[in-house]
Amino acid sequence: MSTLRLIERCEYRYAPLSGQLFDHFCISVYCHDEKIIPWQAELPSQVNANASFLKSIKPNSKEYKFLRDDKNWLTFREAIETTIMSHNLLTMITPPFATDPDTGEFAPDPVTGRLIPCIPDDPGLDEMQRTWFFKVLVDICQTPVGKKIVNQNRESMDTRLVWHELCKHYQNSMSSKMCSQELLRYVHSS
Repeated sequence: MSTLRLIERCEYRYAPLSGQLFDHFCISVYCHDEKIIPWQAELPSQVNANASFLKSIKPNSKEYKFLRDDKNWLTFREAIETTIMSHNLLTMITPPFATDPDTGEFAPDPVTGRLIPCIPDDPGLDEMQRTWFFKVLVDICQTPVGKKIVNQNRESMDTRLVWHELCKHYQNSMSSKMCSQELLRYVHSS
């Protein structure tokens, strides 16, 4: 008796086979015409569907909403995040450093004490996307503070850091607190 590995319906099965059972397997179950596809590989139809969908979506800088006034920060942020997700550029606004899952704050390296920077999966693609999205941020951030934050990061073109600083400023600014108080007053008066 010999032990052969049989593959049926994506499962490994090990069984001792006699010559007669092996002949039955070769004649009925095994199909020599089918292409062997490695485990966990995407089927060609899935790859083509993903590729064609991504080709059909072309990032357009004109789809991004302008930030002209501090009062519009919340609607601006929601619109930008939605547009970024639709353009498959969500990595451009992820936190610039590793975060602690418990606190949500940036986690320093235990040995050096420095913040651990975000490392992209594909540095070449990341650089092209950062350059393009930084140009978008230069165009759409038209408030004085927004321009200042973008210009401070002009050399590095680190869009993650720019987005983090924009969010930090506008979520803690006096104008956003006043705007949120106005919204609360409106909700409670209705």
